[in-house]
Amino acid sequence: MVQNGKVLSVDGEMVMVETVRQSACDGCHTKAFCPSCKKKMTARAYNAAKADVGDLVEISTPSGVILQYAAFIFVLPLVIGLVFYMAGQLLFESMLASYLLSFAFFVASFLFLGFFLNRREVKKNSLTVVKIIEKA
Repeated sequence: MVQNGKVLSVDGEMVMVETVRQSACDGCHTKAFCPSCKKKMTARAYNAAKADVGDLVEISTPSGVILQYAAFIFVLPLVIGLVFYMAGQLLFESMLASYLLSFAFFVASFLFLGFFLNRREVKKNSLTVVKIIEKA
């Protein structure tokens, strides 16, 4: 995925880039009137192009990383919920206990993923500034 943004700050090899939401709003015919289509987001990216504050840059995320995050967020909680539902069936006589155990671990998996993905973001950043479009 490739997107354009403006460099807000430089911190060593990393930069903070401000982008305007695009992909979700590109095909929408009401985007001129929609407040969420103009929503700005900031992201931390590796500064491979050596951009400075105020530069208009192109940032890129590999497709594999996006698919990996999607699998983490959508598939893993469902698998965990299913596994603990079956464990509840084996451990408890009550169907309600199985549902509650499954739901508890389903919710806990989202909390764990939120913590894990935030920690992973610090160690392995997936955004990279690949090109300077316009110097400040």
